[in-house]
Amino acid sequence: LTIARDRLLEKDVDAKCLAMSRVIDIVTELQVVLDKDRGGDIAERLDALYTYMLQSLTMANYHNDVLPMEEVIGLLQELRDAWRTLAQPAMVTPTVAAGGS
Repeated sequence: LTIARDRLLEKDVDAKCLAMSRVIDIVTELQVVLDKDRGGDIAERLDALYTYMLQSLTMANYHNDVLPMEEVIGLLQELRDAWRTLAQPAMVTPTVAAGGS
């Protein structure tokens, strides 16, 4: 998406469209693979977020508008950071050795 934004700022519309197409495909795939049966509320919220992103990206692409692109970049970064945090092993609290206090 940053490539698409940069190409738009450089007035390279063809490259912008190609990059936007790739981003839209990626977000669409993220949405399609959601397991709404087992994912519950989280899957529903992610579905709504992906729908919002796709709408914003479509409008940004159509209107050659950087602002919605910047917003989606921020949303994707927050989502990436949340997944990274979840992927980190939980901190293990050491137990007190047997017989010690």
